Amino acid sequence: MYVYGHSKSEQYEKYSISACQRNLLITFVLFSSILFNAQANEIITTDSTEIDNSSDQQQTSQPETIGEAPDNDISHLFVRESEVLLAPRKVQLTFGVNYSSEEEFSNLRKTRDRTLSLPIVISIGVTENLESYISIPLVFTESEYTSFGDGDKNTNKGFGDILMGFSYQVLPETVKFPSMTASLKIQAPTDDSDDNSASESPAISSGYWGLSGSFSFTKSVDPAVMFFSFGFSHLFEEEKSGLNLQPGNTYSYSLGTGLSINSAISLSGRVSGSYSKELEVNGKKRVGSSNEPISFVFGTIYRISKKLSMETFVDFGLNEDANNTSFGLNYIYNF
Repeated sequence: MYVYGHSKSEQYEKYSISACQRNLLITFVLFSSILFNAQANEIITTDSTEIDNSSDQQQTSQPETIGEAPDNDISHLFVRESEVLLAPRKVQLTFGVNYSSEEEFSNLRKTRDRTLSLPIVISIGVTENLESYISIPLVFTESEYTSFGDGDKNTNKGFGDILMGFSYQVLPETVKFPSMTASLKIQAPTDDSDDNSASESPAISSGYWGLSGSFSFTKSVDPAVMFFSFGFSHLFEEEKSGLNLQPGNTYSYSLGTGLSINSAISLSGRVSGSYSKELEVNGKKRVGSSNEPISFVFGTIYRISKKLSMETFVDFGLNEDANNTSFGLNYIYNF
């Protein structure tokens, strides 16, 4: 042993050890060195197939990754309806409760429409770049009006329009350019009857078959994700109450940003809008029937576990054509 501030002769005079003790001490030091070297080799050793031609100094100087990436990445979940997120043969189930309210006052008549929906969406990863889904919402609606002290209230419930579609990633995201995804959606009405007896009940289905397509672009700038999309939808002509009705084509757009606070919480905000042309009745356009809603959606996503996430959102209407208020709670489960 060596003690600072003393010569070797003074050390041996104060601390004399036997040969057996000295041999034990040497053995302990050697054994500790072997263990330390083994642990160090285990940390820095990589698979031989992953070793490149760089120098040993460059290999040992690379930063060490702390922790593991989460199995359920929530950074892009807010654009899951227009981007391919699922690996092949992976299934995702979305269910929750959404509420919207719209109020209008004109000609001394006040109307209020309330809608409570229970969305059920099943998404499936088909291939590496292809994802399909089907949506079947359960809808409960209530419509009431008051005018000069008189009023009426009507309710309706049932399944809303069935939506089926797929999304295909045309171009992957790179360092300089965003990813591009093409989406195609088919709308199937659950109620396309023209029975006049049901005209007093608020609609839970559009009553029209439809086809729509869109392109979306996503760019990650860690920890943010920027998003932009535009689309086009067409509703096919239907005969109702002896009239040929042709809804106008709709052009839609959406842009926003999502921000990951950490691996468990993300925030997002987007502006969504659309423009629908005039309704045609027996081939003639009805002036004033065009529609142009614009809204702002703020949402949060919380990763509860590796497979389950919770989404909350609030939708603020920015003009008279949009709903006054919408909010909801959705659970997203990955099988």
